[in-house]
Amino acid sequence: DPDQVGNRDVGVLYGVFALLRHVQTQPPAAPLNRQSVPKIQRRLLNHWDNLDGTIERGYAGRSLWQWSDLPGKIDPRYRDYARACASIGLNGTVLTNVNANGWRASAGCVVRSTSRQSRGSSGGK
Repeated sequence: DPDQVGNRDVGVLYGVFALLRHVQTQPPAAPLNRQSVPKIQRRLLNHWDNLDGTIERGYAGRSLWQWSDLPGKIDPRYRDYARACASIGLNGTVLTNVNANGWRASAGCVVRSTSRQSRGSSGGK
């Protein structure tokens, strides 16, 4: 259906970002009739963050994610991060690096992860 913008609300979000990319990168006369159906359901950004705030390959400083503050305080940068990911079609984030310790699977940590997802984030650590 040519009038259909997205099958779900998240499709509309990705469509708006695609339109903005198109406007910024294509000549004004470029056609706008586009359809996108991603073949990969989970498009992830993988961080190498450690639970103590350090980063496994930490060439740019400390981790964005502040586990000790969750779920009570949600840093506004998390929303910005989720929007930035959505703007390039990403819909998830790996929570920690491959060397994570057992605390990652503890009940308290799972509750923190779940609370982030229920608030509409793209995931995150």
